[in-house]
Amino acid sequence: MNRAQPTVRMRRAAKDNIDQKLQQEPDPSSFLSTVDILSFPTPSHPLLGEALPFMTEFFGQYGHANVPLGNLHGRRCSTLRRLHHAGKLSPTDHFILSSLNFRFDEFRFDPDTIDISDLLSRLLEYNALTNADFQIPKKYAPDPQLGAFVAYVRRIGRDDLKYSLTEALDSVGFVWKSTRKCGSSFLTTMRKIRETYIEREKKLEEGVAQPQLDEEQIKWVRAQAGLFRIGKLNEIRVGYMDELPFNWKSYGKDIN
Repeated sequence: MNRAQPTVRMRRAAKDNIDQKLQQEPDPSSFLSTVDILSFPTPSHPLLGEALPFMTEFFGQYGHANVPLGNLHGRRCSTLRRLHHAGKLSPTDHFILSSLNFRFDEFRFDPDTIDISDLLSRLLEYNALTNADFQIPKKYAPDPQLGAFVAYVRRIGRDDLKYSLTEALDSVGFVWKSTRKCGSSFLTTMRKIRETYIEREKKLEEGVAQPQLDEEQIKWVRAQAGLFRIGKLNEIRVGYMDELPFNWKSYGKDIN
């Protein structure tokens, strides 16, 4: 029996799926940017009430409300999942979250139950559209599960991963080592800004005013936003910037 046959079939099916999607005209009715937060009932849990405006905006952009970890909104999503498993969310809360295609389970992977065919298809689609040599960000907003899966298999390593998964990934030329890097000056500035927000956030309950950045930091954020708007901020840096707990893409309107 040829052990490679199932993998070849998966690869062909994935390629056919990609070709079909690339040939399809976008359906305007499928764009979910018109979600009205006022159409939802009032959330029962206060955390969902605080998180809902951004989650609704995120849903409008990506078609789901699974904000990746790395910022305030991602941490709130993680907390909502814990509240769900602890039975502390009401039916109303579940209705709202389900309407936003929210995943109630964490992005964890069991080698015996992973749907490798689906993940492989999505991974090949990402690579075909971006030509990024499988260098998908761990906190990839359009498909957080896919980013988490790639981080998972690289962390486990080719030699220690279940054979069927290794074989499937090898069959499409998966790059096992991440080449994603970023300049130290960029990271130093970004992390300092992020830490400022996290520290101020802890004090909000004490009536502390909205976080304030200094003039140089504001100019730096606006410069990154400007590069992003004209398509000159690479995907690696966009991924890092998305870790900031504010909408940096709006030219600093959230940090004045």
